[in-house]
Amino acid sequence: MGQVSALLVRSNVQPQDRLENGGPGFSVDDSGKSRGEELDYVQTLNWVLPETIRVIAWTPVPEEFNARFSCRGRQYRYFFTNLDGRLDIEAMSKAAGYFVGEQDFRNFCKLDVQKQITNFCRRIEKAEIVPYEGLPANKDSKMWMLKLHGTAFLWHQVRCMMAILFLVGQKLEEPEIVRDLLDVEKYPTKPEYEMAYDVPLVLYDCVFDGLEWRYPEESSRSRQRVLSDLFATWHEHKMRETLSGLFCTAFGRSQEILPGKGLEKSITVTTGAGQGKVMKTYKRVEKRTRQEAFDVVNERYRKSARYELKQRKREEKTQARGNGQDTMAVEDS
Repeated sequence: MGQVSALLVRSNVQPQDRLENGGPGFSVDDSGKSRGEELDYVQTLNWVLPETIRVIAWTPVPEEFNARFSCRGRQYRYFFTNLDGRLDIEAMSKAAGYFVGEQDFRNFCKLDVQKQITNFCRRIEKAEIVPYEGLPANKDSKMWMLKLHGTAFLWHQVRCMMAILFLVGQKLEEPEIVRDLLDVEKYPTKPEYEMAYDVPLVLYDCVFDGLEWRYPEESSRSRQRVLSDLFATWHEHKMRETLSGLFCTAFGRSQEILPGKGLEKSITVTTGAGQGKVMKTYKRVEKRTRQEAFDVVNERYRKSARYELKQRKREEKTQARGNGQDTMAVEDS
């Protein structure tokens, strides 16, 4: 929901007529005169984007603005159900509290060797397990979410955090496992565990200083187009939810959705995907195989042919920019 991208675009307004924008502009008028109001970027971009991507607002930014590095905070939501009370919400809330603060999250991420990351410290400002009533609001929806606010996040960090919270919610681990995994002296390397399902994860908002988003006017064509597209998406998924719920209640011969019970002599581990992972026995995190240390993995990648090829391409790209050959001006967060 809150994704932000920066790109260089044409403008109807000359730089001297829009000094508050703080950036260069390219007039559509070859005579060098401003042509009234600014272009409708929301409508223009949405006409050429796929239906699953919609621009909802825009704002002018300075040349030095970077969608990734100018962002001073990110907010995530992770949704999950607790239909029959299988998850201990109180225990999950206690465990989530250990995430708050400046922490080393090397045991709560997937290592990206291409970025050669050596600093895994990130700051979490809020980590709360709260009920979600849905739309329209329904206090008995039995839907919950993790509200997560932080300054920055590592690759797959939220899905790893949620995976451990699920284990705590199922009482397979104590809430203190989060505190222990954040202790790099106790866990210098990451135990192997499966990440939580990706679909319920939403980038809810990105926080920037000094940006004033410009939304389409209430009666504008671009606003009505976005609303129409979003309604069509909601309607399709609502119909699928209704029909699948009907199948569940018809087969279960109950007015409630029954998630089904696991097989005898087996354990079903929740991953957020609806159907958990079935295993005969559960091995606690502290006894699992550990992954290699990040510095060992990074060093091995630096010695690979793939790394040498990437470095060579980077040097060629830098040289091309110096010769004025690179005209790319798009930044994606």
